[in-house]
Amino acid sequence: MLVFMVGGDVDAVERVRPLLEPLGRGLFHVGDLGLGNTMKLINSLIAFTTTWVSLEGLSIAAKAGIPVPAAVEILRTAGVSNFYLDRTVETIGQRGRPTQFALALASKDASLIVETGDALEVPTPVGHAVLGVFQDAVAAGLGEADWSELVALAEQRAGVQLRWNTTDTSAEA
Repeated sequence: MLVFMVGGDVDAVERVRPLLEPLGRGLFHVGDLGLGNTMKLINSLIAFTTTWVSLEGLSIAAKAGIPVPAAVEILRTAGVSNFYLDRTVETIGQRGRPTQFALALASKDASLIVETGDALEVPTPVGHAVLGVFQDAVAAGLGEADWSELVALAEQRAGVQLRWNTTDTSAEA
């Protein structure tokens, strides 16, 4: 479900609130016009980085011989859970989903994150790193693929297959 992060005049936001609220699970007025976009980029930065760092960690675990489900259970229990580990990781072996959020769009958003940080004079070393990851995904031909295909880049880089269970063959090429 959508979360609306809205910037703009208070009266204008209140006029559209009845239209937007039923469409999502939350509506937040964050201030002046443009700040909704800034908040969306902040949300994306955190989602992008926690997803990628989770894939890197799981790649290390898998390469070392630790099954993905065991690693995830340990991570969740140890308190380092996140968006990716909580909501998506069980589908790590599934490929070819219909594109809902293309990796090329994620790359564009990552670029906007870096640009916003630069404009506000806030260093974004992690933003730059995740931008590089998405640029690599696009260069690898994954630009039109769904966000969930980011796992393919992690697998390619690590030379490992990431699967939730050993009988999952949906990701075989």
